[in-house]
Amino acid sequence: MPAVAKTTRRRKARSSGKAAAPKDYATAKATINRKEEHVLINVKDDVASRHDFFRDLTLVHEALPEVDHADVDLSLTFLGKRLGAPIMIASMTGGYPDAERINRNLAYAASQHGLALGVGSQRAALKSPEMRRTYTSVRDHDVPFVAANIGAPQLLEQKDGKPLSRDDVQSLVSMLEADALIVHLNYLQEVVQPGGDLAARGAIGAIARLREWVDVPLIAKETGAGLTRRTAALLSRAGVAAIDVGGLSGTTFAAVELVRARREGEEKLARLGELYRDWGVPTPVAVLEAGRTGLPVVATGGVKDGLCAAKALALGATMAGMAGAALRAAVKGEKEGAAFLQTVLDELRTALFLTGTAKLSDAARIPVVAAGPTADWLQAFGYDPAALSAGRLDA
Repeated sequence: MPAVAKTTRRRKARSSGKAAAPKDYATAKATINRKEEHVLINVKDDVASRHDFFRDLTLVHEALPEVDHADVDLSLTFLGKRLGAPIMIASMTGGYPDAERINRNLAYAASQHGLALGVGSQRAALKSPEMRRTYTSVRDHDVPFVAANIGAPQLLEQKDGKPLSRDDVQSLVSMLEADALIVHLNYLQEVVQPGGDLAARGAIGAIARLREWVDVPLIAKETGAGLTRRTAALLSRAGVAAIDVGGLSGTTFAAVELVRARREGEEKLARLGELYRDWGVPTPVAVLEAGRTGLPVVATGGVKDGLCAAKALALGATMAGMAGAALRAAVKGEKEGAAFLQTVLDELRTALFLTGTAKLSDAARIPVVAAGPTADWLQAFGYDPAALSAGRLDA
């Protein structure tokens, strides 16, 4: 079947049928409003951690690279799918009207460059079926890897509702014909968010049960506070296929919810968000920690350009995830989003060229010099900065 005809059939399958009315209009409306606020705040407000840990890292220049710039190969295989470059457009949005356009723009960029793409939490599609299209628009373009997304807190019974069922989870994966399922760990956000879901006991068991519910790989993802090797090991034993560290260095949802709390007059929560704005494990440290599992690692959290991506790869990451920077480009239009990511890929290729690295498999041998707070964190976790500067990831 021609690709165009296949795509058309997919669109018709997703758009057919009339959306059912939400069971609880007030709850559904609040969810839709929150999704829109999250995007607008990320675009317009300063919600980054107060220290950029990637700035503490420097890649060591190679004056004789012995590789042609044009021969630097960015392609790779990730969870069974061939991709054009080690960049994942990280989970961001869906669940409110304009998210359809934004996700379509992100998908266009991903299709142009052969990149992986994750949608935002899909719970809104269960509460408001008419919001399904805000997610499925990512399939309007030929994206090689699309990840569905649910939150770990929603796998547990919370004060305002029952946990997601097997049917719920399977429907969200099927909705996107997804290649993987992200389960995000966002307890810092939930603590600061008005009405957040704070039941956490049993989350690792719930994640393990997902392996029996879906037939696609699981990606465990933090959302801005990073993780340690202990947590990564627990996730590995639970059966996840990859870990997205979502570390401290970029957007922090404590700051996002801080903005929302202030707008709603929730001063106690706003104070909490201000206090915990810089809570978490820095992305560079989390990448090294998660790498101890031997699983593929996605370095999300503060990756804003191709040089940051190269630094993450030098620390052992398989992929670099971009959220806020890609979002701010995509809200302008599909061409702007694609152009921004082309720039990122050019920057990444240049960094690999200037370190004499022709293949991604050799990126973890690039010498890295760590300074400032990042060096302090590395030493506290038992890593030897001298080893990193010699191109070794030894603890």
